[in-house]
Amino acid sequence: MQEWYVLQNNDKVGPFNFENIIQKLQSKELYSFDYVWTAGLDSWTPIADIPEFSETRMAKLVTQKEQNQNFNQRKSPRLETNIEIMFHKDHLFGYGLLDSLSEGGGQLQIENPTLIPTSTIFVHCRGLDSIIQPFNCEFLITNKSFSRYRIQHRSKLHYSGAFSKIPIHALEQIRSMIEQRKTQGG
Repeated sequence: MQEWYVLQNNDKVGPFNFENIIQKLQSKELYSFDYVWTAGLDSWTPIADIPEFSETRMAKLVTQKEQNQNFNQRKSPRLETNIEIMFHKDHLFGYGLLDSLSEGGGQLQIENPTLIPTSTIFVHCRGLDSIIQPFNCEFLITNKSFSRYRIQHRSKLHYSGAFSKIPIHALEQIRSMIEQRKTQGG
């Protein structure tokens, strides 16, 4: 079994097995930008750069029955969307997209690398044709994607999170949209 170590506050913590690292990622004890090391690596490496923990590999593992116990399951179905948003937090303001959506939250694509997990931002969703009417909500950031490329002014990062406040009419529209996609087989 491969042993993994995590760099926390300049201290080597571990060893952990593969499943422990997955659980720590899901419980937000670790993020994709945290550094790990295992035998065979030349140096401490961001988790996002480790093929074993890539988004593609994780998506594959979550569908394999024998691995399911290692993954938190979504409480509600998620839909791929392309809804334009505006957001603000204190004096910070910006634009982006709501890439995916569920009753509990979603994934935002934002051109601002300074937001961090545990931050709450205020989001205005512009709506989606006649399916989703515009709405405002509070969005608690729970995860931030890692980019190994140099972050520039126009870099877009993905932020996953939960709705901490959402109007009931918006929640009803989301449920309706999910149900409609289910009946269409999508």
